[in-house]
Amino acid sequence: MRLKINFTCNSYPVPNDRSIVLSWLHEVLGQNQVHDKESDYSVSSIMGGTFKGKTIEFPEGGWVIVSSNDDSLLGKVALNCFKHDLGYGMKFESMQHISEEIETGWNNFFTLTPIVLRKRNESGGRTFITHEDKEFSELLLDRLKAKLLRLDSSLNVSHIELKVDDHASHRIQWTKLHESNLVGSLCLVSIKCNKDVGQMIYNFGLGNLTGSGYGSICLVQNKSMYRFGLIGERKMV
Repeated sequence: MRLKINFTCNSYPVPNDRSIVLSWLHEVLGQNQVHDKESDYSVSSIMGGTFKGKTIEFPEGGWVIVSSNDDSLLGKVALNCFKHDLGYGMKFESMQHISEEIETGWNNFFTLTPIVLRKRNESGGRTFITHEDKEFSELLLDRLKAKLLRLDSSLNVSHIELKVDDHASHRIQWTKLHESNLVGSLCLVSIKCNKDVGQMIYNFGLGNLTGSGYGSICLVQNKSMYRFGLIGERKMV
């Protein structure tokens, strides 16, 4: 299940920081256990804006996508989202339900927000892996299978396949979350699985930090549902 929350245009420059959406979501959900558990949901960045120097402008308003396999979580978002503005003059305007049909077999996904993928390095820190790295597809699939099993240990994930083919539209995007600079990949991802597992993946997203504005996906054939191209293709917070 997926919601699209629409907001009015901004009155003040919006910082290029994903924590804006994260703070908004915390306010909407209130005190709960969701933020500290494996995220069975994904939330996008504020979409629909154009860059103006180091800040973002939303002359036609912006929107946030929230999806989850937990209907009670989305029910709480639907119940409370109209009470909370994003800040910077962006006020709640409307809410829409979005539905996409996931099929058994191969589904081709478009990344609405960049996929952040990290692995431990020899020094104990974390290294960002992007679509330009040979190990990206393998690590992304491993991360995906591990997350599915943490959410439902009874699932058979051995049949799942994932590939990221070269495409001219692929690019790397640098973003900020609080005080951290993160590196993510905007790319097309193809996944082969049954439709129930595919629906789960569609709802909780790909990679790390899906609950913080990263890894939101949609079916390639449905990307027009998200208004891309109207005010700057794939330019977003």
